[in-house]
Amino acid sequence: MRSVKRKLRRHFGATAHRVAVRAHLAWYWLPLTALVALVVGYGAAYVQFAGSQVRGIHQKLADVDARNQVMQFKLVQAERQLQVERAAQANLSRELDSVQAESMRLKEDIGFYQNIFNERKALREIRLHTFKVNKALGNGDYDYHILLMQAGNHDKVVDGSLTLTLYGASAGGVEPQPISLQGNPNLKQNLSFKYYQQVDGKFSLPANVKSGYLLLEFVEKGAARANISEKVEIPAQ
Repeated sequence: MRSVKRKLRRHFGATAHRVAVRAHLAWYWLPLTALVALVVGYGAAYVQFAGSQVRGIHQKLADVDARNQVMQFKLVQAERQLQVERAAQANLSRELDSVQAESMRLKEDIGFYQNIFNERKALREIRLHTFKVNKALGNGDYDYHILLMQAGNHDKVVDGSLTLTLYGASAGGVEPQPISLQGNPNLKQNLSFKYYQQVDGKFSLPANVKSGYLLLEFVEKGAARANISEKVEIPAQ
């Protein structure tokens, strides 16, 4: 009995050897833990990679936006420059037209005065240098410009009568018919001039008249028939 008690004290008493107890994990936890660690590591790497990619995309978008703004600025500048060039070209074209018109007018004036002072002809001659009809600002209003000249000898004053007759045709008309001028069948004016005579005036065309012409006749005093007979078409209304 004492030997049994002694053995029990030896195994479970204060002098008994201490035994370490270790926790034991099941075998399937090890691969599961490794898999979780792998997934977490892959996720962290993916997040880091995706973040760098997103930052790169944002940077590229910012660069593209900056280049777009630069291109828009250059486009606006180019459009403004084009507008300036077009305006300058239009001004230059108008100036060129004005210079050409002035040149033509000067040539006409030179020819006009050359004909006036041409004394090679023994007989004097009455000529129609200019006969124009232009559309005025008002609706149906027109201006006419006439310039008569005395070529050759200028020893005598030219006396005669100038007659203007207006002819017009309505939209359905065939032949132009005489139209009153300022309430008269025609405009008649007595002239007396030497070298040249300028006659300017205005007239109105009725609204129903779509086409017509203005007939000019100049009869020198003592002449049996008209020295000058000329007509000019009226610009459409």
